[in-house]
Amino acid sequence: MKRLPDFFSADGGACGGGELILPAGTETVEAGAFKLRGDIVRAVIPAGVKHIGAEAFASCHSLREVVLPEGLLRIGSGAFMDCHALEKIELPRSVQSVGIGVFGKCFCLKHAVVPCSPGVEMFMDCHGLERIEIADGAKKIWRMAFYSCKRLARVGIPNTVGEIDRLSFGMCPSLKTIEFRGTLKEWSRVFRRSDWEKNVYDDERFPDRDDPANYLDATCGYTVFCADGTVSDKGTIARSPQKGAKKPR
Repeated sequence: MKRLPDFFSADGGACGGGELILPAGTETVEAGAFKLRGDIVRAVIPAGVKHIGAEAFASCHSLREVVLPEGLLRIGSGAFMDCHALEKIELPRSVQSVGIGVFGKCFCLKHAVVPCSPGVEMFMDCHGLERIEIADGAKKIWRMAFYSCKRLARVGIPNTVGEIDRLSFGMCPSLKTIEFRGTLKEWSRVFRRSDWEKNVYDDERFPDRDDPANYLDATCGYTVFCADGTVSDKGTIARSPQKGAKKPR
């Protein structure tokens, strides 16, 4: 089984003109393989790769695009963290699990489709992120998955999600639209932590969660659009039993 960077030189001779194309037959990209590489602008991961290790591309500040193959199963913690210039990422449907903070502080990302349950701090501090689609089959939105995504305005959530963990959408002041692909009854059954959408600083940065100074507004001021109606952040329900709720354009 080929692993990287086992057959790559430390100076990264495989990267030409800013594009890194990994060789066919690679199955694993090792942890930290290309960390802190400032010369990589585009990375192409070949078919056959099953696992990308922790911090494999972390702090590649020039990296703008990553091409991932169908068949990829796991992405390790912080694999693309601090890739400040990353603009485009398409996660294949085959991805089953992700580590902590995989895309944290990728400031230029604007849109992403998540094929599995969004992991802990998966997109934390992605200040440019505007829209997220979570694919059918996801079971849980983990703690602080989208924390401090300042521009996040729209989220699509499937009815397979049964739990939304604490501060999953905390400090997302622009969040206005949640499109839930299910009914109002199904939404009511989703276990949501009491602070899942609160504009509150997290415990590690501000340990005193009871201090009013740590809160901006009680919630993001969102509306949940379900198949048969809507529900606001205040709990106000408007049913549309025949045609479903009209979604904003």
